[in-house]
Amino acid sequence: MSLPWAHIDQALSEVQPISLSGRVVRVSGLVVEGTLPRARLGMLCRLMVRGDDEGVPAEVVALREDTCSLMPLRSVSGITAGTPIEPLETSPAVPVSYQLIGRVVDAWGNPIDGGKRIRALRRYPLQPGPLNPMERTMVERPLPMGITAIDTLLTCGEGQRIVIMAGAGVGKSTLLGMLAKNSDADVTIIALIGERSREVKRFVVKELGPRGLEKAVVVSATSDTAVALRIRAA
Repeated sequence: MSLPWAHIDQALSEVQPISLSGRVVRVSGLVVEGTLPRARLGMLCRLMVRGDDEGVPAEVVALREDTCSLMPLRSVSGITAGTPIEPLETSPAVPVSYQLIGRVVDAWGNPIDGGKRIRALRRYPLQPGPLNPMERTMVERPLPMGITAIDTLLTCGEGQRIVIMAGAGVGKSTLLGMLAKNSDADVTIIALIGERSREVKRFVVKELGPRGLEKAVVVSATSDTAVALRIRAA
């Protein structure tokens, strides 16, 4: 028995998929409340503000019986009661690729250094499940940091966490740039969260420099961006 493939193809081409959408009910400060069928915590949505074709991205941060709370990732200007809400992705994820190395990107993984577009190989979840503690690698081998004083007196190990604490203006950024340039790490990931815009450029150009940037991925969300966007970048 042969199937009528031509008729099936024509029928499929005429199918109009059902899209789940909602509307804004209330705007309270920086939080937007609305209705959105099948909303999930962490879901990324788009608020279709009039006059803005791209819409305002927002993240679902709370759920109630018939409404949900969203945190806009841009200015709430233009959002009103009745603004349409369109879901974008069910779970937060970021694009990853070897092309990220040597680049400065925002919280979405988009380049902000004026370079060419980054082609993603896959998307990695922002909130992966916890690792099995018995599968974690033990800290057994030293990691040369390229700074004699640290390697001699404060030896660091592969997989170890360290904290640099100091007052303002005493050289934390300078030290961080030295570690990124001189350490034996194959790739360094530097997150500049809540910094002022001019400090981000100064760090990349002055402290990190071309030698440090060639093996680094710099993620930036400055102090003038939305709180939810800074959380996503972190």
